[in-house]
Amino acid sequence: MDDRDPRLTHSHEASPRRRWLRVALAASLLLVAVGVALLPFVVRSMIEELFSTGAGTLYDIMTGEAVTVGKDVDPDAAEYLNIAALDIDEATGALTLAVSGNRTCTGACPSVRLTFLSLDNDASRRRGIAPFATVRLGPEDVIYSDTITLSMLGTPARYPFDTYELWLGLAQPPDGTERDAPPPRPADSPFIATFQNQVPQLVMEPPLLINAAGVRTSGSLALQTVLALSFSRPAYLSVLSVVLVLLVAASGALALLTQTIDNLVLGIGGLILGIWGVRSVLLPQPVAVVTAVDLALSGVILFLLLALAARATLYLHRQSGLKLPLPRPRRRG
Repeated sequence: MDDRDPRLTHSHEASPRRRWLRVALAASLLLVAVGVALLPFVVRSMIEELFSTGAGTLYDIMTGEAVTVGKDVDPDAAEYLNIAALDIDEATGALTLAVSGNRTCTGACPSVRLTFLSLDNDASRRRGIAPFATVRLGPEDVIYSDTITLSMLGTPARYPFDTYELWLGLAQPPDGTERDAPPPRPADSPFIATFQNQVPQLVMEPPLLINAAGVRTSGSLALQTVLALSFSRPAYLSVLSVVLVLLVAASGALALLTQTIDNLVLGIGGLILGIWGVRSVLLPQPVAVVTAVDLALSGVILFLLLALAARATLYLHRQSGLKLPLPRPRRRG
């Protein structure tokens, strides 16, 4: 005859389950606290992105500083050049730039060759010419507009933590038949060259002016100015990606642990579709590479399917009546 108190036995059997529930409760409280703490930061970043004026910010290519209001020059006594970043192809690392401007000349305008080079932070060790693009202007090209493509370094697989960098160089050829932009700034005809970012879903840091004397290109080109450009995703997108992946993983694990095997088998398809639907929220524009978001969501789905297979195996073992050395789940109180 068993003289043990059944309440003590039930409490002893349920204690491991309670410990796991307490661990899950602590993890849930931590996740909720982190989400609530980051919510103001995410909202502020979204508002800044919605009402951002960064696309209209012009930076002086010669100094790297933002062009302030009140420094306009008489258009009849100056030459203007504006370079705008239009698009970045993450898969190929190609940056599309729009080159436009106007010039005023006394008499016929000289022929001008605008040479743009794609450099990087190891340009001092480069041997040979860097990738470049050229825009040629004839004497009749007083107002001009063209697009060019340059290569740049990037890490698209780390989306939304990917960054893209480029040292944009403007060079001068050795011969005197054509002069390269930016030309010298004579007092009577100043040269205004600006750069701006118009790439959607990417934020550009203020460009940094690099010492052109320490950058190697080729013997036939002499750099006049070099700007270090850096593009990254908005801050809210990185935070939102981490929080959403953790929340969807927690919700999937909760459904796996609390639902019966019958409900899980019937609803696992909808659960997987719901998890993968988060991808369309985090990647509003298609990225032609496997990103960190894809890997994280795929890992969550793989974990849920393996856990479901394990639960199904235990369920079938109990129903078959076999005595295989498999762990038996404890009865719920």
